Amino acid sequence: MPRILIIDDNVAIHGDFRAILQPANAADEALRAADAALFATPVTEKPTPIRFEVESAFQGQEGLAAVQRALAEGRPYALAFVDMRMPPGWDGIETIQQLWAVDPTLQIVICTAYSQRPWADTIRLFRNSDSLLILKKPFDNIEVLQLAHALTKKWEMARRDRARLADLDAMVRERTAELRLSEDRFAKAFHANPIPVSLQNFTDGRYVDVNDAFLRLVDRDRAAILQHTPAELGLWPADDLWVESLRSLAASTPLRAHRTQLRTSTGQLRDVLVSIAHAGLGPQICILTSFEDITDRLLLERQLLQSQKMEAFGQLAAGVAHDFNNLLTVIQSYTGFVLDDTTLAAEHRENLTQVSAAGDRAAALTRQLLVFSRRQITQAQPLDIVSTLASLRDMLGRLIPEQIQLEWHSGDPLPLILADEANLEQVLLNLVVNARDALPHGGRIVLDLRAVSLNQAEAAQRPGARPGHFVRLSVADNGTGMEPAVLPHIFEPFFTTKEVGKGTGLGLSTVYGIVRQHDGWVEVASVPGQGTTFEIFFPVLQEPRPESAPTEPLVPDQTALAGRGERLLLVEDEQHVRFAANLIATRAGYRVTEAVDGPSALDAWTVAAEPFDLLLTDMMMPNGLTGAELAEQLRLRQPTLKVILTTGYSHELLQQGAHQLPGARLLLKPYASEDLLKMIRELLDEVVIG
Repeated sequence: MPRILIIDDNVAIHGDFRAILQPANAADEALRAADAALFATPVTEKPTPIRFEVESAFQGQEGLAAVQRALAEGRPYALAFVDMRMPPGWDGIETIQQLWAVDPTLQIVICTAYSQRPWADTIRLFRNSDSLLILKKPFDNIEVLQLAHALTKKWEMARRDRARLADLDAMVRERTAELRLSEDRFAKAFHANPIPVSLQNFTDGRYVDVNDAFLRLVDRDRAAILQHTPAELGLWPADDLWVESLRSLAASTPLRAHRTQLRTSTGQLRDVLVSIAHAGLGPQICILTSFEDITDRLLLERQLLQSQKMEAFGQLAAGVAHDFNNLLTVIQSYTGFVLDDTTLAAEHRENLTQVSAAGDRAAALTRQLLVFSRRQITQAQPLDIVSTLASLRDMLGRLIPEQIQLEWHSGDPLPLILADEANLEQVLLNLVVNARDALPHGGRIVLDLRAVSLNQAEAAQRPGARPGHFVRLSVADNGTGMEPAVLPHIFEPFFTTKEVGKGTGLGLSTVYGIVRQHDGWVEVASVPGQGTTFEIFFPVLQEPRPESAPTEPLVPDQTALAGRGERLLLVEDEQHVRFAANLIATRAGYRVTEAVDGPSALDAWTVAAEPFDLLLTDMMMPNGLTGAELAEQLRLRQPTLKVILTTGYSHELLQQGAHQLPGARLLLKPYASEDLLKMIRELLDEVVIG
């Protein structure tokens, strides 16, 4: 709605203007007729006259203040009707000059009954005469309305034009800046191009120009390159690329991604892909050659092949461990059944206890396989790092040849740390194997475990450290050591200083990742020819070490683990595991229904006379339905269904989305009878809140 300001010392004039510019509904018909006359609109259409927002000021100073306020609010006036005489303040001339000083776009109509000076002289006082009209008093209503319509329309159009001009001006400035930037960019493109590029004379092959990337690639300065041929510089050791490029260009088939080698100033050979094409340089015909250095890529490809081989070994190990865990579940379950027999002879009980212990050791072996394949489930628990790592003495002895001396040192006792036992073993194995490889002619490896404390000042001097109490694992050798330039990269994946085929470059990155997961850090010191020391810091568990006291073997309370006739749906594709789990649950007093896979479990659920209380299912099963997916479908039918998922390693859970199954319990294979019954009982006795 256009805004109009009336500046007049006569209150009645303000009322007259409002009656014309803001008519009441009863007077709309007359104004519609005026609108029709102004805009050639048939009266029968009854167009709604334009409404104006009219405000008043009674002196020039007051009008100026209103204009300033409107500009500050972002709602400027389009038109002002200004009286010529407004005693005792400013007259119309001064008021208009003041108004245009703050808003030159304001349209103004001078309202006067007479004037003491000629109008020609009045007009010459203003620079904005094209925005000024004169209205003689007494004025005609239609004339006022015409002026209001015409001048507010003119103001709106001028405002839009100024906005368009501003946009065009900004666009022109932007395009001009872009053109200047483009010219500058293209002027510098050749030398700033990160891709090595050279220009050679088509006639004799001499270098006309080369960019900085090319100079870095061949490790030469510009003066040594220009006006020389590649043959003179000895750049191409294997073939005459110049002859090959001329032959291709003569056949109108530019050379693309031609693989060859390039010799640097130091004699090092770099694997490169070369592309060659014609290029006009003014009147001179040149050959433009670009180079892609693929030396590092080829190295990464070799490392990737090695990594894929190790990944294949890992998948094989994981598969063996998974199947072996199923067998161990059967062995441990049936061994437990017999040991539960109170009439068992002492000799037989001792023999079966040895079988059970062997099963535990076999389970630990499968866990080692899963650590190797990186598919183990991390289980952090309070650990005595000395006793945990001491169990690896025999294994380390088999890894280290006789000419290498292995020493163990530790402060005793050490505080507990919260860690995963298998991960700790993996860290030590990787570090010792690295130290062994750094001693090709024999030497010494020293393992040291100490409790250390760092204050704020000491921690500030160690990258990645923090104040507190820690257990430090140190692995030191007196082997070949590492160059200072190598140290910043040793924890990068696939980085290795070993020969091709001798290492994956993943050992130290695995160590770094495990230590970081345990909220610790790694420090390295190495001197070429003198050896290397790795120091691993693990935070101390903030709990007192429990007092060790002899305790009697814990005998499970079979009454507390007993079932009360609850119904279990057991889903397991491995027959012997299924039979063993069924026998465990049935003996405890549960009613068990078996299924060999997901579809058969859905069928069993459909035909069941009573609802099931708990689902015990393996994660990985044939016929297109995993344990997690089965549980989700059954919970749609019975939201309160309790769920236990069994698995051999965490990779299955991550792949099958078991972490998205609220309230489900996880039971790792191999499991003991007591563990299964305890988890079933705890889950069934849970009280659901909400």
